[in-house]
Amino acid sequence: MKILSYNYKKIIKGSLLILIISMISGFLCNNFSKNQIPYIYVPYIIESGSFISLTEAKSIYDKKQAAFIDSRKESDFNDGHIKGSLNIPTSIARMYKIKRLQDISKETNVIVYCYNADCRSAERLAGELKFLGFKHTAVFPAGWEAWLKAQYPIGKN
Repeated sequence: MKILSYNYKKIIKGSLLILIISMISGFLCNNFSKNQIPYIYVPYIIESGSFISLTEAKSIYDKKQAAFIDSRKESDFNDGHIKGSLNIPTSIARMYKIKRLQDISKETNVIVYCYNADCRSAERLAGELKFLGFKHTAVFPAGWEAWLKAQYPIGKN
């Protein structure tokens, strides 16, 4: 009986050690990853008045009244994007987003877009930008597909 209880204690101690080492390894890997997963989920909320139409987006673009940010994957951005826009995929870690945003004032008007109205990454990124202190952020839900269809200015990398 004594031998049996000793084995259980040894197994439990070993299992706890493996669990602790795994957790520490996971936190460290996540911390240094480009696609970092947030430890605490923060829902980003966009006000209903923060959405603009294709016509409004083009007018703002022509008047150079805002910075346009593309929330799509980098490969899609390289294939084509609104001319002059900055690529900040929602999948990259916050520290990389902040680094890419360092040249944009938090007082600047920012328009975030994605593929089309079915894509929600522009809303997530706009909410995150608001969370980071950008005061004038809006979403262009029609996005890249509408801009391309309208044959407005595009850029390619």
